[in-house]
Amino acid sequence: IALVERELQVEAAIDDIVDRKIFVSGRLLDGDHVLAEAHSLFVKLKPGQP
Repeated sequence: IALVERELQVEAAIDDIVDRKIFVSGRLLDGDHVLAEAHSLFVKLKPGQP
């Protein structure tokens, strides 16, 4: 739980790129305390894809 008045830090990074796949991770921090972590996969569209 984080207080609304606190200043939080956000860290994000591209972990890897394989062909059209981009692997990304991030963290929400209150000082040294990790409040949330995220891991995601983005896929680039091929030319002509909507």
